[in-house]
Amino acid sequence: MTGTGYEPPAAPARADLLLGSPRGRLLLAGSLDFAFGSSLYEQLGLGPVPGTARLTRRGFRRDAGPRPRRWHDVSPQEVRAVVGAAVAQDKWRGLLDLGELELLAVLAGAHPDYDGGAAGDEGTLELLAMAAGELRPVADALVSAPAARRWWDPVARADQRFLEWDGWPRLTGQAVQWAVRDSMTAARAENARGLEWAARRGEPARGCWWSVPECTMQSMTTGSFGDVSAIALARFEDLFVPLEDTGATVWSLRVEPQARVMEIAGPADWQALVAAFPQDVTGTHAGEWADRGGPAGPWRLPDWEQVMEHYDGVHITVGGYLACGGLTMPAGDGYTMLAGWIPGATIWHRDAATGQRCLGRWYGHPQGTGTWDDLPDAFTAAGP
Repeated sequence: MTGTGYEPPAAPARADLLLGSPRGRLLLAGSLDFAFGSSLYEQLGLGPVPGTARLTRRGFRRDAGPRPRRWHDVSPQEVRAVVGAAVAQDKWRGLLDLGELELLAVLAGAHPDYDGGAAGDEGTLELLAMAAGELRPVADALVSAPAARRWWDPVARADQRFLEWDGWPRLTGQAVQWAVRDSMTAARAENARGLEWAARRGEPARGCWWSVPECTMQSMTTGSFGDVSAIALARFEDLFVPLEDTGATVWSLRVEPQARVMEIAGPADWQALVAAFPQDVTGTHAGEWADRGGPAGPWRLPDWEQVMEHYDGVHITVGGYLACGGLTMPAGDGYTMLAGWIPGATIWHRDAATGQRCLGRWYGHPQGTGTWDDLPDAFTAAGP
């Protein structure tokens, strides 16, 4: 496993990591053209993307009729031809002119150039996997773009950002370890109930898909990206955010230099962490993860209570987020998946902050932040 002796992947390997993951391929394909996911279906004669609706004179209508063909019937050669033609048009090169924060907005799905149709649609994911080779020019260019220069950097200890929602203060001191232990105790009990339910009903329980402990939102920090750097507002993942208008304080934290941080830069790092400190989550996660193309199990996640005996925090780089997200990975005697993280986030198991500075206040509706262009309008910087 990588720890304080962190070595980021070499440049050629970074492109391979993006091409090897569902989330990486979605980012690359989404840069080819507006609504490429929909046009991919149309060009392959598959009808509309599942879960989408088309506009008629009477409003939006979902198509319930039979499809002309299924994605299972499409040959890899057909997909490669369509994707290769889109790559050849070079529309994706505009992605390389974006700034660092703009590129993160594309990754979050808030930018109009990133509209991959139904991002979670199984057919779209499988079709793009057939044409990963055709996406290589985009991957090679993207990982070399100036705006992606920090995508594989280790945790930035001099300036970590914490988004403190009103009523949800940052955990400090021993409260961090207590919260981790409480979360793991609750997770083990819930997993046991899920296994019992599955044995009784003959099918796995559903409802859990994220890979982070429940206390995450009160201990997680991200790197600094721009003046307002509250990137948790961009809704990269379905993490906890309040359901009504509220406020949040944005803090800048300094982290002690000797803090032990496990770096996740790709699948191998996550697999190593899970294999070293495994916890069974088959009873809670099998239903959701098997539905996303994974096996029935067994499923494993890190036992964060064990992890905190060796590491003060676990940081996933932006590149690691893209390389691991949605990918089913063997780990030890089972399988694992990484979900529910924010790119560049660190989950802390010990309060390693040595100082803090209030950057300002954000007010608004977290469920409807719109694009990132809206975020500065709702932010009031702190005084000197």
